[in-house]
Amino acid sequence: IPLRYTMAQSYAARSQADPTPHTNRHEDDECPVDSTQLLPLLGDEYVIEILQTIGEAAAPAREIAEEIGVSRATVYRRLDRLEEAGLVQASMLYNPDGHHKQQYEVAVDRVHLDIGDGSLEVSELA
Repeated sequence: IPLRYTMAQSYAARSQADPTPHTNRHEDDECPVDSTQLLPLLGDEYVIEILQTIGEAAAPAREIAEEIGVSRATVYRRLDRLEEAGLVQASMLYNPDGHHKQQYEVAVDRVHLDIGDGSLEVSELA
C-alpha cells in the first residue's frame, strides 16, 4: 500500500520567484532520502511549518524564524537536518549593496513511501 506525502507547491510556481533552473527528478532516479531520517523529520511540527513557509518562496533562516515564531537556532537545526535528508537546498542571495545571505528552498515536490513486504522504501518524485 503506497503512502504519499505531497508538497503543495510546484517547481513551476517557485521558479517564478527564482529564475535559476531546478533539476528535475524522475520516479526511477535513486533517492538520497533515508526513511529512518525522513519519518522523524516529517513528524516534527517545526519541520512542517518550515517546509510550508519555504514551499511558497525561498527565504533566509531569519525570515523563516519570524514567520513561524521560533528561534533562529531552532530553524537552523531543522534546516540542517532537512538539507542532510535532501529535502531542502540552500543558495546564496546576493544584494546589489554588497551584502549576501543564505536562503533555503524546498528541493522536492513529493516524497513517495512504499510500505510492503516488511520494508519501507523512499523515492522522490518530480
